[in-house]
Amino acid sequence: MHDATVAPGGLDAVVAAFGAVAVGRASEVADERTEHLDAVNILASAAFLRAALTIMGPGPVNAAFTGVLAEHPQAGTADHSASRAVPGVWLGAVRREVRARGVHVPEAGPGHLDTGFADRPVAGAAPPTPAVGGPHRDVAALAAARETDAEPLLTALDSAPVVERRAG
Repeated sequence: MHDATVAPGGLDAVVAAFGAVAVGRASEVADERTEHLDAVNILASAAFLRAALTIMGPGPVNAAFTGVLAEHPQAGTADHSASRAVPGVWLGAVRREVRARGVHVPEAGPGHLDTGFADRPVAGAAPPTPAVGGPHRDVAALAAARETDAEPLLTALDSAPVVERRAG
């Protein structure tokens, strides 16, 4: 990542868009599966973005995809939903820490995207969910938000990205 910041043109954005999913009733998901979810969805995402924060100056965007289950958990997704909600809390605190430096820290929480992610759970079987589209729409919203100096929060309440300025 350091090489990208010193290369011609520099580094404009870092987006953590990776994760793991496990499906099952809270009483049935094995502790090792929950530890795996937390290691990937919380710790890896935070470590990646923390590294970016140490080398990026004013203007860049450091974002993470948390997912709709962070805001709207469903039965059978307690562990997965929790592992997606924690990064949003972390991002909220970091956003306040770096705002004065001019670093933007948005959170993207899209609905189910047709990426194949849900088809590869580490436990259980994902319930059928209607795809609301590919990730391109949400990536475009992040890019547009950067151009307008906004701090977006992408939600899936109506299956469309919403860009808003966060208070505080």
